[in-house]
Amino acid sequence: MDAIRAEELKRMRSATREANLAFTPGPGRPISRLEDEWGRYKYAVLERSQRAYDAIRDLLKDKDGYPVVEFYRLIDEAATAEPVASVRANAAQHVWGHFKKRVPADEKRAFVDIVGRYLTGKIPIGDVKDHLWSLALRYDERHLRDAYYFIGL
Repeated sequence: MDAIRAEELKRMRSATREANLAFTPGPGRPISRLEDEWGRYKYAVLERSQRAYDAIRDLLKDKDGYPVVEFYRLIDEAATAEPVASVRANAAQHVWGHFKKRVPADEKRAFVDIVGRYLTGKIPIGDVKDHLWSLALRYDERHLRDAYYFIGL
C-alpha cells in the first residue's frame, strides 16, 4: 500500500469514528452504520485479538441498539494487544479467503509459502500484507482496499 493511500485511510478512519460517536440513532436509523465501520476494522481487530473480534460480532447482533462507545472501546482494546504471529497468520488467512477460489494453483502455493515463511520468522507480517494488498488490487476487492487491516489500528 502506498503512503498516500495509507494516510487517506487514516484520515477517513478518524473522521468516521468522530461522526459515529456524535451520531444519535433514531427510528429508521439501523445499526448498519456500525456494521459498515466493522467491515473496515474487522481484520485489523482479528489480527490482534480474537476475543475483541468475537465481542464486537456479538455486540452487532442487536439490531435495535447502537453500541458505539463499546464498539470503539473493544477496537481500542485490540489495538493495545501484543501481536502474536499465529493470530496474525490467522487474520491473513481470513483475508486470503476473499481470493482462494479465484486464484490459480500457483498463487495458492505462493500464499501458503509466504505465510509459512512469516510463521518461521523469515519474513515480517508486512510482506504477507503486501502480497494480500496486491491481490486486493488485482481482483478489485473494494471491501479490502478500504480495510484498516493494511494500515493497522
